[in-house]
Amino acid sequence: DVILLPENPQISVNATEFGDAGQVLDNAQVIAGGSGTLDSITGTISGNSDVDLFQITLEGGSFSASTIGGASFDTQLFLFNEVGNLILQNDDYQGTLQSTISSSSLNAGNYFLAISSFNNDPVGLPPSFPGNGGSSGSYTIDLAGVESSPFTLGASPEGLESGTGIFLQDDLIGIVQGVSPSDLSLASSNFAFV
Repeated sequence: DVILLPENPQISVNATEFGDAGQVLDNAQVIAGGSGTLDSITGTISGNSDVDLFQITLEGGSFSASTIGGASFDTQLFLFNEVGNLILQNDDYQGTLQSTISSSSLNAGNYFLAISSFNNDPVGLPPSFPGNGGSSGSYTIDLAGVESSPFTLGASPEGLESGTGIFLQDDLIGIVQGVSPSDLSLASSNFAFV
């Protein structure tokens, strides 16, 4: 079967974590770049050792991500470049337990955004997280300077076949088995399922 995907409309997208967003670069939830903007990501740090990692596409120039007003637990935010080098990080922003990272001079391209609870810090290259967090809960990360299309890749929902889910906004439109999210590209105008 072939599923033809429409070209990316210029829309504003609020993404949602599907399944578990993953804790390493190879199983991060992919939020495809496009002609629209990604305004926020909503999800849950389900336990003290959980980390949610998202592949995002920056427009270039100004970028910001913040959990101020979007979480009730002690958050940390990390931004890594395409190969996993740490670019930006923040724990407690201006005396709060929430996090904000920003830059006015980042190049356009793919990056990885991670959220964890306090003290679950990345180590190594590519980064991994040892699971030393101290809290958990739901979050919303407010974003600026991030491209988006209405399509995302992530783990298939619980109760369905395991694999990489392809989502249009909040709707599951397909599951690809045996392929990680990092091996798929949403830049193509179609997917061929065999």
